[in-house]
Amino acid sequence: MSYIDILKKEFSLQDQESAIKVIEAYDGLEGDRVREAIARLASGSLDGLCHFLDAANRDYRDVLYWSESELEARESSRQTLSGMTVNERLHHTGQLEGFESAVKAKDIDALREILERCFIGSENIDAVIEKHTNT
Repeated sequence: MSYIDILKKEFSLQDQESAIKVIEAYDGLEGDRVREAIARLASGSLDGLCHFLDAANRDYRDVLYWSESELEARESSRQTLSGMTVNERLHHTGQLEGFESAVKAKDIDALREILERCFIGSENIDAVIEKHTNT
């Protein structure tokens, strides 16, 4: 799967153009392979893209390693977010605007995806969606 395909899958329509601009700023070694790793690691977050782009510019091998060890990277993200409220997680991962748009549209599937990316437990996702959509 190309980095463009990953970005289209992981990012909202409104963020895809920005995400492509960010990721295409990488011009180091193993270009497309590193861009694909950055896209995977970012998990739909523009802040995540910037973070992993900076890491790749320092040493692209780190990003490749983390991507290949994605479970380890996801666990690290999960630990970072674990003490945060839902709003803090949404802000930290760059998902707040997409979340607010999905709330306005009452797009339950999009809300569920966004909350999962923020490592909200499945037992809490329904409660958060209910609270924000009054359903």
